[in-house]
Amino acid sequence: MRSPSGWLTASSLALGALLAGCGGSPAASPKLPHALGQRLASEADAVARAPSGCVAIRRAERLRTDVRSSLAQVPAGLRAPLQERANELASRFSCVQPAPPASSPPPVEHGHGKHEGKHGHSGQGDNGNGNGNGNGNGNGTGTG
Repeated sequence: MRSPSGWLTASSLALGALLAGCGGSPAASPKLPHALGQRLASEADAVARAPSGCVAIRRAERLRTDVRSSLAQVPAGLRAPLQERANELASRFSCVQPAPPASSPPPVEHGHGKHEGKHGHSGQGDNGNGNGNGNGNGNGTGTG
């Protein structure tokens, strides 16, 4: 994740490129239309103010999309540099999503879970009638 000063530096570079056509000497260089320059500069500032890399990426992508959709309004001499700066800005940030919480193992059952045999016995000894004197078919001859 980049520090806020890193975001400001990145945004300043982009902002400088975006505003290059919005001023200077009137006859020397092509200019962006004023409203377009202001809008793009505002979007670049929003990237700089992003609280995280993930937000900065979304805002930089929005700026890049706006630059692409506005190219018809941009003088030919500024189109390539403007696109390059918008692409560069969008690639400067990384988004690290927080790891999902670790899953807990299933609770251990005590007492009434499945066991070998019936009622916690291994099936040997009383042949299923519970008194140890049976013959396995429930007709034991136990004494009462």
